[in-house]
Amino acid sequence: MRANRQKIRDRKTPFSFIDALNCQKGCLCGTAVEHRGRTTDEVLYQLAGLRQTVKRDSRLTALTPEERMKELDRRFSETDLNDYLITYEDKSGPLALPEPSDEELEAIFLDMEKTTGEERTRNCAACGYQNCREMATAIFNGLNRKENCVYYLKNSVNKQNRQLRYMAEHDELLNIYNRRTILSRISDLPPGTDYSLVLADINGFRSLNETYGQKEVDKILIQLSEALKEKTSVFGGVVGRLKSDEFIILYAGRKLEESSPEIRAVIEAMESRVKAGEDLFHLTASIGVANADHASSPERHLEYAEIAAEAVKTFDKTTVLLYGDELRKTVEEERKTKELLNDAIGNDGFYMMYQPQVDVGTRRVHGYEALVRMKAPDMFPGKFIPVAEKNGLIWKIGRITTELVIRQISEWLRDGLEARPVSINFSSMQLSDEGYLDFLKRTLEKYRVPSRLVEIEITESLFIGKTDQAACLFHEFKAMGIRLLMDDFGTGYSVLGYLSYIPVDVIKLDKSLVDAYLTEGQDHFISNLIALVHDLGKTVIVEGVETDDQVRRLAEFRADVIQGYYFSKPLLPNEAICFAATPSG
Repeated sequence: MRANRQKIRDRKTPFSFIDALNCQKGCLCGTAVEHRGRTTDEVLYQLAGLRQTVKRDSRLTALTPEERMKELDRRFSETDLNDYLITYEDKSGPLALPEPSDEELEAIFLDMEKTTGEERTRNCAACGYQNCREMATAIFNGLNRKENCVYYLKNSVNKQNRQLRYMAEHDELLNIYNRRTILSRISDLPPGTDYSLVLADINGFRSLNETYGQKEVDKILIQLSEALKEKTSVFGGVVGRLKSDEFIILYAGRKLEESSPEIRAVIEAMESRVKAGEDLFHLTASIGVANADHASSPERHLEYAEIAAEAVKTFDKTTVLLYGDELRKTVEEERKTKELLNDAIGNDGFYMMYQPQVDVGTRRVHGYEALVRMKAPDMFPGKFIPVAEKNGLIWKIGRITTELVIRQISEWLRDGLEARPVSINFSSMQLSDEGYLDFLKRTLEKYRVPSRLVEIEITESLFIGKTDQAACLFHEFKAMGIRLLMDDFGTGYSVLGYLSYIPVDVIKLDKSLVDAYLTEGQDHFISNLIALVHDLGKTVIVEGVETDDQVRRLAEFRADVIQGYYFSKPLLPNEAICFAATPSG
């Protein structure tokens, strides 16, 4: 033990007391008990000698365990162990440990995250030391670790909590506030405080993603967020990220107009020059502004700003819109329309009208276009269809109208009437309804209606898009024996070349073409267009025909079918099936 004394001082051997234990088997066992900076007592050497004596005494091996215990107790009774108990009075001197230099001590304190004098002079009784310097010295000598410091542990937990709170409040990529934090900042404002929310939506963001990829677009977003913080901080603006391509700026204590300098700052930031790859360019944004009305919730005001930004996209040469009475009225009307739509979807609130399509040569009914109507008063298609598309309800209406039409054809057949093909409008928004084809097949089987009596009318843009999903849909329709009609030709791309390869049977010329070109001196365009469609083996239906002169010219140009008020407005089912083609005027 004496030989180990120097090793202990040199920190080559860990210091410990030996706690003697008299086992039933008659041996002496040692357990290590760590103790800070104290030397050994003479009793340790007595115990060590006693242990060796016991090991060498062969007479003990012949004794029973009980007898060995008694013999060991007798021998221990001759040894003074009073000063070895846990409550002993330590009479030894302190172990001389090397003291760290000022530089080494500073490094330890910094590692323990104690940077101030107050933090370094704390009472360390909870850690078993009189002060922080003692614990730092123990750490320096390898007798302890910083993780056993109560202050360090508490500080680490607080630091971790701060990090978690920061992550919860900020956008991970841009290090600006997220949506929830912006709304929370509004809620924390004193009651009655004015504030403005400015939403900036990057125009053409999807195209940026497709052209440059996510990594480069992330760099653009970082550039824009930095520009926004710089430009708006002058006016006390707080910047946050709402969605992938939308920023939100909170101006507390302000009530802005479209021409306010605070708005100008947002525009300048969003239109600042950015770099993607090797390209430098300026972006544009649609900006919506909503001022506090002290009646609506922060979430509702944010919704108002979104509505205003979305409305910007419908106006030419407009960058900013302030949510006001006009937009508020539009929103309220849309809300009511949505409620009526949901009620109609669940409670048989739709019915179908049928507009006859008349063969130009025979003047007989060629077929019908089915047009959906709502039973609720003052709910016209131009009003409720856009709302249904915007709110994801159009696929439900699509299924309802499909069943209404097929059921009506079934009733006509059951009554022995001559049913003609009926075209059903299919919105591009219905592409998300992946179960529509199966629904259509089941409904035709349910009502025992042949597929030749059902046609699907699709807008021009859906054909041009040529997505894999749309192409598969067209193929399935054709496989079922259902004819495809291109609706509204002339209102979209109007590129004649694609007519040669799209899987469509009928081209419907839009009323806008009739009004613009079916006039004296301009009608050669319509004549040539009809001839081209015929050369491609497709049928032509001309919509929006209203006058004798238009009918005469179309007959001359050999148009196949006419649809319009000249012959009939949309009719109820019992009127449509009995319709005979005569001029309505």
